[in-house]
Amino acid sequence: MSFYDFVKRIKSRNKDKITFVKCGVFFVCIGEDALIASEVLGLKKTCFSKQICKCGMPVSEVVNNLQKIDNYIIFARPNHLRACN
Repeated sequence: MSFYDFVKRIKSRNKDKITFVKCGVFFVCIGEDALIASEVLGLKKTCFSKQICKCGMPVSEVVNNLQKIDNYIIFARPNHLRACN
């Protein structure tokens, strides 16, 4: 399963949440979640096209940023995904 497919699967089960996925030493989000997180948390976003954006934060910043939002969910990356190794 690709990283993108994993995020889509998790997001389909948590449509009302901002979904961050652990990728190495960062938590990242993609798509509409990236746009929201960038705006609310002030995270730098990178867009590959108008519809495909990502942003992230170091693991060390998670606690600080969670205090800024009340609608969140974070999932750790399963071991079988190699995109973030």
